[in-house]
Amino acid sequence: MESLTLSSNYDIEYRGFKLHSTGLEAVGNPSFEQWEDVGKFIKKSDKCVQFWLGDWVNYGEYRWGEKYSQALDETTYEQHALENMASVARKVESSRRREELSYSHHAEVASLTPDKQEKILDLAEKENLTVQEVRVLVKEEKRLLEGGGMEERKYTPYGDNIFYVSTKWQDSRDDSYHKIKAGQPYPTLKRRSWFYHEDMREFSLREYARVQDFPDSFKFVGTYEKIKDQIGNAVSPKMAKYVGARFKGKTCGDIFAGCGGLTCGLEELGIKSLWAVEREEDFFRTYGFNFPDAKLITQDIRKVDPATLPKVDIIVGGPPCQGFSLSGLRFKDDPRNEMYKEFVRFVGALKPGEFLLENVPQIQGIEDEVIKDFSELGYGVEGFLVKGEDIGMRQKRHRYFFYGCN
Repeated sequence: MESLTLSSNYDIEYRGFKLHSTGLEAVGNPSFEQWEDVGKFIKKSDKCVQFWLGDWVNYGEYRWGEKYSQALDETTYEQHALENMASVARKVESSRRREELSYSHHAEVASLTPDKQEKILDLAEKENLTVQEVRVLVKEEKRLLEGGGMEERKYTPYGDNIFYVSTKWQDSRDDSYHKIKAGQPYPTLKRRSWFYHEDMREFSLREYARVQDFPDSFKFVGTYEKIKDQIGNAVSPKMAKYVGARFKGKTCGDIFAGCGGLTCGLEELGIKSLWAVEREEDFFRTYGFNFPDAKLITQDIRKVDPATLPKVDIIVGGPPCQGFSLSGLRFKDDPRNEMYKEFVRFVGALKPGEFLLENVPQIQGIEDEVIKDFSELGYGVEGFLVKGEDIGMRQKRHRYFFYGCN
């Protein structure tokens, strides 16, 4: 039987066919039996490729620490997808994986204990159960574990004489859910993270804000979910203050301002926000409550003319950059990166003495191009990684910054 090989371009060569990133092609004149064998190989690959990726990410993290920036560069997956694959691969060990079941079957049982995983996977394999049928079994196992009937959940204060009961924990199957022990570091808080005390009370909104190092005097406006989004999406004021210590200017404009985490940290340094641009009205209500003297522009940044805004010493912001890890496309040509181009446009139009661009660590993959874009505007640019645990934060939050001055 012919062995499976890899070409110099990492294409898979097997049984008279070459499988590459854009399709399959015959090599020579393969037989009908070879064609059948390749079909079986593709079917098997479809069931295990996500486990391959999950195990691959976990091995890299075990050997060399967090390597998601490299993993994103080498694959076409978003970070949350890689995180989920890695989580399922950790929780469902290879000895429990069933060759005849799909990755989705295994993902459904990942939140259960190993013995419960075995029980349901055995049944799914024997009875040829669908993913939906497995999901029903998993929910029933959880209900039985909790004793049926009304669940014993802790009430969490939301406001004066108002309490809520979290519905999130029972459905947790990934690394967005964390039970926090007293004194332990916080994981990175995202828009869709849920933190719990040891007695299973979910963190209150103020406790979530403290994870991001917002001062208790900072006001938040909105529904519970909107406020939680604002907190999880914010730049930590403590990190902003640490990075902002290098600024010489005393006035700033904040684009992609969110609820005002960056501005909060900078104002503690005596840097005053004159204006801010943010499309999300729910976020901007919070910004306006905390920085009433700033001019607020609540619209799509692409429709904003920088010439209508006051000159400032500094422009800051964290534009979304969903496309910077896309293999084979130049960063500036990726249509998903219009928001980054808007940051460049504002700096080019207003010519501040300094600027600060904040983003996730994966932006290092296009660092040379970012520096080139701003260098062409006459700025000297420095890129650097900031780790929350290195600057006195309890949260393991890593962010990358570009500081420019002319």
